[in-house]
Amino acid sequence: MPEPAPREEPYRSPFIHTPPEPTALAWVSDVNAAIRVADRDRRYKIMLWFRSDDCVDCVNIERDVFTDPEVAKAGDMWLFVKMDIGTNPDRAQYYLHGADPPALVALDKQGHEFNRYYGTFTRDDLVTMLKTW
Repeated sequence: MPEPAPREEPYRSPFIHTPPEPTALAWVSDVNAAIRVADRDRRYKIMLWFRSDDCVDCVNIERDVFTDPEVAKAGDMWLFVKMDIGTNPDRAQYYLHGADPPALVALDKQGHEFNRYYGTFTRDDLVTMLKTW
């Protein structure tokens, strides 16, 4: 009996729209929804994640950092909002002032910015931010 031919997987570029990796973080659909939830449930702060499909660092962060169990544990008091600069250019300009992703912007329960971070980061970096901001 002949062996079956190996199945070749198609090449998948990280720049093609792919579904996000599942995480244990609390992702909310938009900034206004996050502010409503945080205002109602006072334990949360809000983290805006600015990304772009053509940003290799963004793809790596989503794959390696946001899926890490230590990040999920440290992020239990945070609501996360994914902001793609291509589909949210006005919000990106408002919060990033022309900077490129990757970037994080922290908001308090009322939606006021209190901290920001530009550039790539590791799991340990994000855990520290989530615990100290």
